[in-house]
Amino acid sequence: TIADNVGDNVGDVAGMGADLFESFAGSIIASIQLAEEGLHFFATLEYGDVDSQYAPECTSHCYGEYINDHPTDGRHFIALPFWIVGFGTIASIIGLFLVRTNKNPSQDQLQSVLLWTIRRGIITATV
Repeated sequence: TIADNVGDNVGDVAGMGADLFESFAGSIIASIQLAEEGLHFFATLEYGDVDSQYAPECTSHCYGEYINDHPTDGRHFIALPFWIVGFGTIASIIGLFLVRTNKNPSQDQLQSVLLWTIRRGIITATV
């Protein structure tokens, strides 16, 4: 029936939105983890075995003590994914408000007006 088809479509759209959010959040978490591991790797290259300097029985949790003891700790690398997401969100909102058309474009110009409107939003969000 029609109600079943509508319900199926609503569920599909909600599922796609959930998948999109999951991949978005997953990419942020992966970027943060890569930044953390990169900092640990380069600290080990520069200062030797960072974990054993603080306590030989420590594993990776002593890296936090190392981070707190060194003022140039690289937390900006960990914060970078959040900054990128924040600027991207702001640019998308600005681009969303710039997607406007004339109230009554003629039938001959409808396609070109709509395409230019979409292009204006994409170009603004990109810049």
